[in-house]
Amino acid sequence: MKKWIKISLISSASIMIVLVAILAVHIYMVTGNGPKHPTANWQLGKIDFQEPLDSLQTVSAKKAIWSVAGVKQAVFHPEGKNVVFAINTNGDLTHDKVYEQFSTKIDFQAELFQPSGEQLAASCPVIDEESITYKLGSYFQNLFASK
Repeated sequence: MKKWIKISLISSASIMIVLVAILAVHIYMVTGNGPKHPTANWQLGKIDFQEPLDSLQTVSAKKAIWSVAGVKQAVFHPEGKNVVFAINTNGDLTHDKVYEQFSTKIDFQAELFQPSGEQLAASCPVIDEESITYKLGSYFQNLFASK
């Protein structure tokens, strides 16, 4: 019985060490010190449609969004409710400019999604700030960001 408990404790400790190491490496890579990913300077934007798009409007919207220079990726909601797009923030392209160019090329109502101050402050609504994961992640982020 004692051998089983010892093996369980060693296994659990090993798994925890590996998970903490993975978290530390991940945070190191996404902070300024790590290697740069090709999409590191991309920002997402969202354009909501007043009414769900039919198939012809979807084709028109796809042509319009892809015709905007600087749009790197665009994904349309399957039910035609919105499009999420990615732009590179290295240039002078902004979400507003994308929306301006996009809206001149379509013949239906659309609106650029602008998050509220409260939504921006929350940044990640999924993670609980009292959790161990959040606290450990914050520790590593502060450790790597201060160098």
